[in-house]
Amino acid sequence: SGDPRTDYDQAYGLIRSGQYDLAESSFRQFLVAYPGDELAPEAQYWLGESLFARGDYGAAAEEFKKGYKAYPKSKRGPDTLLKLGLSMAGLDFRDEACKMYALALKQYPDMSNGLRQRVKNEQASAAC
Repeated sequence: SGDPRTDYDQAYGLIRSGQYDLAESSFRQFLVAYPGDELAPEAQYWLGESLFARGDYGAAAEEFKKGYKAYPKSKRGPDTLLKLGLSMAGLDFRDEACKMYALALKQYPDMSNGLRQRVKNEQASAAC
């Protein structure tokens, strides 16, 4: 559309309705069209989510890793590391998953209590 908010909202609507393949391509287009937009960290996160939801843990891990490296200070930072850990766990890379969970707790001490508890639960689940 030429408007970042409109394009983001359209892509987000696709992911909310479970149309993950369309959401993936929409978020990819968003990131090409608006790489410096304030919504880019969100778009990168949801791109990873669209892959994760389809069980493509390798591609999801790549996108979450890109998101963490490109936007480490975004509000999505801790969520991105959690999902990178979950993607690693989905690939049976337990040690890497544990590293991501530990990094999330260290890097983002101010994350919400709910997210902190989720990270700790995933650590326990992975026997970190």
